[in-house]
This record gives sequence, C-alpha cells and structure tokens, in this order.
Amino acid sequence: MSQIYLKRKRAVIVILATIFAAGIVTVTPAINLELFKQIFLTVADVAMCTVVWDIYFDEELATKDTKSILLELGLISIISAVTAFITAKAVLALLGRLIILVGAFGWVIAGIIASVTTAILGIAWLFYCDDLFRHSNH
Repeated sequence: MSQIYLKRKRAVIVILATIFAAGIVTVTPAINLELFKQIFLTVADVAMCTVVWDIYFDEELATKDTKSILLELGLISIISAVTAFITAKAVLALLGRLIILVGAFGWVIAGIIASVTTAILGIAWLFYCDDLFRHSNH
C-alpha cells in the first residue's frame, strides 16, 4: 500500500506545480501574448498528464513493446491536449470579458480560472490513473 501512497504523493506534487505555473502565466497582464499563453497552458497540461501516467505505470512501460508504448502515450497526449486546448480557449474567452468588466483585476480572476481548470483536469486524471493502477495486477 505504501507504493500507491508514494505514487499519489509524486503525482500531487506534479499537479500542484502545474496549477501554480498555469496561474502565474495567465495572471501576467499581456493581452498580445495570449496565443503563447494558450500554447504554454496546453503543453503544461499535456506534460502533467503524461508525467502522472508515467508515475503510475513506469514499471509497466518497461515490459511493453515500443509500438504499444507509443500508442498509449499518443492516446494520453491527444486526450489531454484536446482537454487543455478547450480549457485554454475558455479562459481566453472569459479573459476578454473580465478585463472589460473589472479592469486589471480581470487578470487575477483569469489566473484563478486557469489554475482551477488545470486542477480539475489534474485531479480527474489522477483519479483515473489511481483507479486503473489499483485495479490492475498489482
């Protein structure tokens, strides 16, 4: 049981780091850099999901052939990229309205929204990986 506790702990640290990064990047007031912020948020979320998957299933990856590893990581990347991109687009759409409504404080709200959406994605992915790990042959 301590093996799963260590995996959870490592995964939570990765998720918290990604949440913090998403908030900091989004709260930085630079409307002309929004495309780069979206790219960063998407890449950060994909990396977070991939690292969490690796934390739970790194031993299993060593026993698989290259084709199945690439297929698995490709599927993980596609799912997390689509989710992250939709999240980033939603944050950007809200950001424009927030800045008009509340001024510079809108950046702070956008940072909180980006952090919360990253947290939701990370926690959902953590629960999925944790459940899959517990129900596999361990």
